[in-house]
Amino acid sequence: MKLLLVSIGEVIYLIYMFYFFRTKVDFNLLMYEPELQDNFLKSMEKYRTKITKFIINTNKKYFNHYRDDEIKICLFGRIVIILLLMFLILRHFIRTPNYITIIVFIITFILSLMNINALVYLLPIFAIEIYKLLTIATN
Repeated sequence: MKLLLVSIGEVIYLIYMFYFFRTKVDFNLLMYEPELQDNFLKSMEKYRTKITKFIINTNKKYFNHYRDDEIKICLFGRIVIILLLMFLILRHFIRTPNYITIIVFIITFILSLMNINALVYLLPIFAIEIYKLLTIATN
C-alpha cells in the first residue's frame, strides 16, 4: 500500500512538471547548441524519403519546446510521459518483475536525453525508483 502511495505521488509530480510547470529556465540552451538540430534536419533534406519528410514536417509540431508558453516540454514528451504514468500505477495491479521496471526506466532515461528539461524533471523519480529497487534487492 505504501508503494502505491509513492507511485501516486510520482504521478502527481510528473503531471504537474510536464503539463503545468512554467519556468524561464531552459536547460536545453545550457547543454547544446540549437544549430545542431537545424544542421541535422538540413542534412536529412538531402536524402528525401518518406521517413525524413515526416520527421522534417513534424519537427516543429512535436519537438518544439514551447519557449513562448514557458512550458519547456515538447508535445512528444507530453504524449510519451502518459505511458510512464500508466506504468507507474499499473505495476501495482499487474505483477511485473524488477527487470521490466529497470528496462522501462532505462528507455525513459534515453528518451529524456532528447530534452534535458525532461531529464532534470525526471531525476527525482529516477532517485526514488533506484532507492526502491535497491531496498527490494537487499531484502
